[in-house]
Amino acid sequence: MTTQPRTLGAVSAVTILCGYVAAQFAGGALVGLLWLVGGGQPSPGLLRELTGPAALTGMLCGGAFLWFAVRALGSERLRDTSELGIAWVRGDGASLWLGSGAGALLAAVTFLFALVWFPPEPGMPLGPMTELTSTPGPGRIYVGVIALALAPFLEELLFRGVLFAGLCASWGRVPAAVVTTLAFIALHATELRFFWAAGFGVVALATLALWLRLRFGALGPAVAAHLTYNAVLVAIAVLAS
Repeated sequence: MTTQPRTLGAVSAVTILCGYVAAQFAGGALVGLLWLVGGGQPSPGLLRELTGPAALTGMLCGGAFLWFAVRALGSERLRDTSELGIAWVRGDGASLWLGSGAGALLAAVTFLFALVWFPPEPGMPLGPMTELTSTPGPGRIYVGVIALALAPFLEELLFRGVLFAGLCASWGRVPAAVVTTLAFIALHATELRFFWAAGFGVVALATLALWLRLRFGALGPAVAAHLTYNAVLVAIAVLAS
């Protein structure tokens, strides 16, 4: 007897998105709670000290929820390379190289746009992850793990995989693309709220990743673009500090 994959529509996709965000928040809150239980005391550098562990724990919790939710949809849906499938497949070598090169190029353009052509005002507050990246110390290790080992895979699976497929099934390609991009921007709001120019990179990355996913029928090239984009920006931030 063949098991039919579960239906993936807008309601299911948005529910998974909300569950992912809730799991992230719960994981981060758990770090703060354990710190309080352990006798932690407020200090001027407390937020910076907890940002890295909280963000990493939250990402791991969100990732665990996402993976179990996606597995529940069935392997057929996971490997379906159509617009209505999640397309969790690697793609061929040429598409991966194209994605990597495009991601690196986009990171360079984003650097020019956000830090050279439209630099932030002196003393302007930075997003929590940007501040960790720009400050020497162990926080950079957390950023590296999140930006290179977790975010490219989890966020592409969630946004260009689950969310786009579910919204596309219910609303069509264009509305799905717009809402998916807006949701991606919203997830990065803490990094963008003080510096509007940084939004250029987020929007451009979302657009590039979705194009790659649709062009090659696979999330692999989108993951490659996201990974190299993050890697180049992290390297620039580290070298510049």
